[in-house]
Amino acid sequence: MTPSEAAGVFARRGWLSRQPKDFRDQFLAGAEFQEAAAGESIYALGDPPGGLYGLAAGYIDVLIAPGPLPPMLAHVAGPGWWIGDSALITRTERRVGLLARTKVTVAYVSERAVQQMAADDPAIWRRVAGITVGHLEDVLSFAACLATSDLRLRLLATLDRLVGSQEPSEQTVELPIGRQQLGEIAGLSRNTVGKLLADLASSEIVERRYGGLVIHRDRLRAALDN
Repeated sequence: MTPSEAAGVFARRGWLSRQPKDFRDQFLAGAEFQEAAAGESIYALGDPPGGLYGLAAGYIDVLIAPGPLPPMLAHVAGPGWWIGDSALITRTERRVGLLARTKVTVAYVSERAVQQMAADDPAIWRRVAGITVGHLEDVLSFAACLATSDLRLRLLATLDRLVGSQEPSEQTVELPIGRQQLGEIAGLSRNTVGKLLADLASSEIVERRYGGLVIHRDRLRAALDN
């Protein structure tokens, strides 16, 4: 993937797509583009702080380990997703670990590059805080999903969160995720996920593929609204 192709992804998806074009261009001008193979770590829990990472292509596992709990899969991020804001702003260690689920291309904007932009325009910190707000919304959704006793609703809301950063015009989204991983994110057993997916497949909300799912976003949204 070329830098211009990555810029096109960020212009259509996620946090950066909601920023003015002149800011987007300036922001990506200082980015370093990196590739990682499936299974490779982008950074680990507890790593030192640094800059911002944006996912241009592929999918990344987001691992958390709050308090004394062991690491668990909390999210699978797709193109357009950004992270690194909390560590950047507070200069504290990384609170999540990132592991490439597929081959990925990421844009890395260093702390130094952000500081240089902020020297000319302090409003950049308010823009970066928009990433934090997006993560907060995901965390609140995650907590609400785990709290509800309606297991079908829990899975629907989890799928909605997983496709959240995709391009709005894309009516179908293919996610490289299996029942085990989906169950871990949704707080459901593998067998329960299998039964619920069978029901969603019969309603043509999802299509089950080997090693993944195809989500029909309009039908998913309709199911959540009912």
